[in-house]
Amino acid sequence: MLVLVAIANLILALFNFYIAWKLQKWRRAIACLADILTCAENNARPFLVRAPEFILQYQHKSRQLKERSQQLQRQWQQLAQLLNLLNLLAPFLPKRWQLQNLLRTPFSPTRTKPTLLPSGLAMFFGSASEKSSLK
Repeated sequence: MLVLVAIANLILALFNFYIAWKLQKWRRAIACLADILTCAENNARPFLVRAPEFILQYQHKSRQLKERSQQLQRQWQQLAQLLNLLNLLAPFLPKRWQLQNLLRTPFSPTRTKPTLLPSGLAMFFGSASEKSSLK
């Protein structure tokens, strides 16, 4: 019976030593992690101290961009309304005021009147009939 108690005591002691060894490993790992976090906190402190200032600054810039975007959106809507109004009024406007005539560029192929160019430039920018007459 004494041998059985001694063996049980030895098994219990070995189990306790195993638990103590594991706890010691955990303590070292936690201490290492604490050192790493302390180092990271010390390195991040200069940035974190100025963070509220930067956050407020970028909130202000964000608000300004949002206001500008809303202003441009309103202008875009007004321009669309104006173009729609011009399209509605197009049949009642004189030919030169109609939208398609206003949007043509001077060198557009759909332009009805040729532009007045100096004779030296007419060969480069003139119509095909003008080019053939210059040759």
